[in-house]
Amino acid sequence: MPKRLLIQCITLCARCGGNHENLEFIEFSGNPISDSDGLWNFWSICPVTSDPILLRILDEYGESVDPITPGLQPLKGFVENIE
Repeated sequence: MPKRLLIQCITLCARCGGNHENLEFIEFSGNPISDSDGLWNFWSICPVTSDPILLRILDEYGESVDPITPGLQPLKGFVENIE
């Protein structure tokens, strides 16, 4: 079962430029999306445009982090906002 995260605040959404609160992100059940910067392993839907939002979670050094708490969990801290 894919992990689900509740992100409390997304600023400057890459899809609409706005801010969103309490968006649920779901881990890709298949292969994550990758690019030269790494993996985008979670997704949600922009509530304004209905376009997909991609997300990766980074530690304070910019390294990708796999959340270890299963289920819908509030997540605070730095979230790199999307492609």
